[in-house]
Amino acid sequence: MTEVILDRLTNALRAKPRKLDELHRMAVESGSNWSADQLWLLFACLDGYRVQAGSTDQELPTISLGDRSPKEKLQEAIVEIVRSEIGRPVPAQKVFTLLPSEFVTSVAQILAIARETPTLEVFGPGLLRLRK
Repeated sequence: MTEVILDRLTNALRAKPRKLDELHRMAVESGSNWSADQLWLLFACLDGYRVQAGSTDQELPTISLGDRSPKEKLQEAIVEIVRSEIGRPVPAQKVFTLLPSEFVTSVAQILAIARETPTLEVFGPGLLRLRK
C-alpha cells in the first residue's frame, strides 16, 4: 500500500462511507496487492477512520472517515488551493492569503505541512505544486 493509493481511498471515503470490498477493489485497481483483510486491519489501526462491523457475519464492514484533526483540515485546504492553480507552481505566501479565515497558520507551517503531504511537492523558494 502506497501513500498515493491510501490518499485515493481516503478521497473516496470523503464522498461517502464505503464497504470494504469496494475499497479493496479500488486499491487493487490502483496497483495494491494487499488482501481485503490487510486493508481492514490498516483502517482499524489508523486514526481518523471508523470500521463498523456488518449487522450479520456475512455482511462486510463499512469504512468511514472519523472526525478530521485541525491539521488534516488545513492540509486538505492547502491541497485544494494548489489544485486550483492547475499545475502552476504556487508560492506558499499566496496559499497563505487564499486560505479561509478559519485557519490560523503561517507560511512556515504551510511549507511544513506541504512537505508531509504525499500529493504535494515543495521546491525552489517556497513554491508548491502537485506531485507527479
